[in-house]
Amino acid sequence: MEIKDAIKLFVQARTADGRAPRTIQDYYRVLEPFAEWIAEQPQRQVLTRDVMREYVAHLRSRNWREGTVAIHVRNLRAFLHWLHDEGRIADNLASAIRAPKTSQRFEIPITQEEVQLLIDTCVGDGFHALRDRTMILTMFDAGLRCGEVVRLKAGNWRREDGNTGSYLLVWAPKTGTARFAVLGDHVTQAMTDYMSWRGNTLQNNPLFCQEDGQPIKTKAIESMLLRRAKKAGLERCRVHPHIFRKAFATAFLDNGGDAERLRVLAGWSSMEMVRIYADSSLKRLQEAHHRAGPVDRMMGK
Repeated sequence: MEIKDAIKLFVQARTADGRAPRTIQDYYRVLEPFAEWIAEQPQRQVLTRDVMREYVAHLRSRNWREGTVAIHVRNLRAFLHWLHDEGRIADNLASAIRAPKTSQRFEIPITQEEVQLLIDTCVGDGFHALRDRTMILTMFDAGLRCGEVVRLKAGNWRREDGNTGSYLLVWAPKTGTARFAVLGDHVTQAMTDYMSWRGNTLQNNPLFCQEDGQPIKTKAIESMLLRRAKKAGLERCRVHPHIFRKAFATAFLDNGGDAERLRVLAGWSSMEMVRIYADSSLKRLQEAHHRAGPVDRMMGK
């Protein structure tokens, strides 16, 4: 069987398994170039350990970031595992290659003071001011991914009688799971004002939209944040949708929240993601050092 045909069957099997659309797209993005590389020389048609190592060396020769190489190798290994499990190759060639270790990118979360400066630029009771203010507060209060924000429908926002807060039903395309994203009183009020401006909105209409009612796109959110950051006098490179997710995780723990509930609220499948996003909290490190720092202990506070 040719590699292209095997890739088609592999993706078909993963689709039947219920893998998220984004994961399926990643399989195609990684495996189609691999199939083209295999087709360039006849001796590569038979997959061997040497061929797989040669391909990974080829990836590294392109001077990609380690994270990009790692994505390609991980998806390629999934394909090779499948070929072996299906009995299409005798040797599990996935064991011949390893994804490179990637270093964690250190990024200081946006502070509450900086969020307030962004909010202060959303002046007035017009559509853009109400929408942008509500969107920024929602991303910070619930730690939503940008892809989750653009997929929210009006019917995903729920406010129960007698409760001052509210919540969102969030579908995460990255993990193929749904969860509750809880919103506090102030964000609920901002959402109420925004939805009141929009009037009667069908449940299936986008929650955050353009002024003409069309769904908002990721690029539009990024552009909005850059405009607001410039107006607020902030470093534009630091203000992007995903930084609110890190800020949410850090602030949640700093304010006394526990790691397990943070994991559930953020939609992470493992505690490892909590560590990646939140254990670099400067405030918590400073407090811990204030309690146990050796020099202050030695010399007296």
